[in-house]
Amino acid sequence: MARRKKKFNFNKLLIGAVLIVGTWFAADYYFNTWLPSRKTAPKPVVVETAAPKNSPSESKGEQTTITEGQTSQPDEPQYQLGAYKNDHYGFELQYPFLAGDKTCLMTGVREDGFDVGTFSFSVVDPQGKLLPNFIKDDLGGIPVDSQSTVEFGSILGTKIDYSMGMSGYGSTTYVMHNNKIYEFGLTASGTESTICGGDGYKYEDRVYQSVITTLKFTK
Repeated sequence: MARRKKKFNFNKLLIGAVLIVGTWFAADYYFNTWLPSRKTAPKPVVVETAAPKNSPSESKGEQTTITEGQTSQPDEPQYQLGAYKNDHYGFELQYPFLAGDKTCLMTGVREDGFDVGTFSFSVVDPQGKLLPNFIKDDLGGIPVDSQSTVEFGSILGTKIDYSMGMSGYGSTTYVMHNNKIYEFGLTASGTESTICGGDGYKYEDRVYQSVITTLKFTK
């Protein structure tokens, strides 16, 4: 008598395949999703930096938070604040410098202002124009990215951030006082330079921020 062939058990094969696939998905989720989520985030490290000498800020150091694994910026030079006073136009301001660093000296010092790299400051006769009209003419159609108000004591100025296409970007602050316009301009450096102990543009920006926050009128 012929031997009866056993029927192929498709159900057992299907159950086995499901178990194998399910086990693979479970292992993938455990090692790639659940386990990494259980790891604690790195604790931040607080680095204390000393405030520059002669700084108008408090003597307490400022706190900078750095996450482990990131590269902290190298210690910046300890800038001091120099004074620029113009008796003719009746104003004074402060700018950062490093003692003994000749690259920090203001270049292009004039009766009506000075230049440091791509930072420039000047006093301009508006020729009877109101501040908004003077700003419009001074920009000459350059697209404006943003406009904000800057306080110089009780006097309000206007800060304009603008784009110059492929040439970069810049910022200019205008304030009118005694029928004169005080103009502070900063444009992005086209090439890298090293002045005053570091990156040229960063230093010029430091000068810019210092000048527009320390300007005082004396008459």
